[in-house]
Amino acid sequence: MSSDGLVVRTSGQQQYAAAERARTALNSGLRDWSAQRDALGADELGANPFRRVPRGWPDVTAARLMIEAEHAAVLDAAGARAEVSRLWWSGVAKLLGAAVSVGIPLALLVSLVVGEWR
Repeated sequence: MSSDGLVVRTSGQQQYAAAERARTALNSGLRDWSAQRDALGADELGANPFRRVPRGWPDVTAARLMIEAEHAAVLDAAGARAEVSRLWWSGVAKLLGAAVSVGIPLALLVSLVVGEWR
């Protein structure tokens, strides 16, 4: 194995490990968001809801979660477009293959039926 292949594999593994860490942080942030939202809706909140929830928490938490979500995605925008294109053509090829695989037995069946009537 060449050292280039090892570098690419290690780089890919690092990318996936970083995405996994970001996904874990994102899940933690979403749990934190839910806890703060639940605290706002709790009974006996009183006149000052900021006793339980820090001021500005929705904006700060939403911004942090957006950044973590971007880091949790393994594909960037160009990679996502390439994957969509690859999946599209794969689907088209599978549909054509299915049409051919159904068409051949159907053609044989029709030729047998037509041949028997003659």
